[in-house]
Amino acid sequence: MTTWVPGKQTILLAEDTDEIRHLLADALGKNGYRVLEAGDGVEALNISDSYAGSIDILITDVTMPRLSGLDLIRDLKPRRPGTRVLAISGWTDAVLDPGIPFLQKPFTPATLLWKIDEIVAEGTSTALPTEAYLP
Repeated sequence: MTTWVPGKQTILLAEDTDEIRHLLADALGKNGYRVLEAGDGVEALNISDSYAGSIDILITDVTMPRLSGLDLIRDLKPRRPGTRVLAISGWTDAVLDPGIPFLQKPFTPATLLWKIDEIVAEGTSTALPTEAYLP
């Protein structure tokens, strides 16, 4: 098992709003994370399938075109079972499995970094939920 060193991992960021995605990717990159950017869930799965390295955290918007964040989480589970996950959304009524860490938009880059550290500290090694809890 690898030791988590904050800011030294790879994050797959799936967010359909370009401005938000670029802002988050910039903040994560400035803190040492390698960021793989995807504009939707389908693109995120394609990146995951073609990326040879490990993907330590998936940060995904819940509501996206073509493939929702929840479907992305479900589809990524068999491909990357050890990937931690963080769901983000501007919708307060986003339906999520209680085991999926969640961050309500809007949030600051500092809050995002804190949440990543919290997920890792809690030992959420596979926050990818069982299919029974997904709508």
